[in-house]
Amino acid sequence: DDAIFMGLNESVHPVRRAEIAFKLLGKAEEFVQYYEQNRFGDVKIGMKDEDKDGKNDTRSSLSSLTGDDVSVGTDRIFFAKTLPHLCSSVVGFSAVEAALELGHFADEDDLEKDKGADPTAKSAVATLFRESSEKYERSLVTELGNLLRRRAVGANLAELVRSSCLMAAFRSALKIVHPSSTTRRFDKELLAMDVDILM
Repeated sequence: DDAIFMGLNESVHPVRRAEIAFKLLGKAEEFVQYYEQNRFGDVKIGMKDEDKDGKNDTRSSLSSLTGDDVSVGTDRIFFAKTLPHLCSSVVGFSAVEAALELGHFADEDDLEKDKGADPTAKSAVATLFRESSEKYERSLVTELGNLLRRRAVGANLAELVRSSCLMAAFRSALKIVHPSSTTRRFDKELLAMDVDILM
């Protein structure tokens, strides 16, 4: 195991190296829990809608990813600056997850080819958090689509046109950087702008 770890190519992603190191220590599950808590979290943000406590708190994955409270700011600021920033942040997240996945998920053909190979070498690089990654990515895309539709009510025509074009480019970018994600099947539906608003 130590030889496998020391022989890893320097191009291996740092997260992957950390995962393998934890596996060698017999603490793979601890690494998964630590990684998921820090990578796939959400934060509480305050909305301006009043409720019985005086403030309506909601959870936001986008705010956790970007560090910005997506509930604040005017519609003008949202369409001019916030929306492009959120889109680029989600694409960046997907690109990192795709890089982690690359070469670490064996399909049936690969398993047939590698029947005679050392099984410890294969298990040393197998990821343990793909399901959590895809679930979090879907929550990001879903929240972005909901946020866009909510903000679109107060948008002018130019902002709606620009955001519609941005969504088309955003979906294309996601398909390019992480085509194997199961979330790609739902992108069109999750990011669709309300037809009634556009009309």
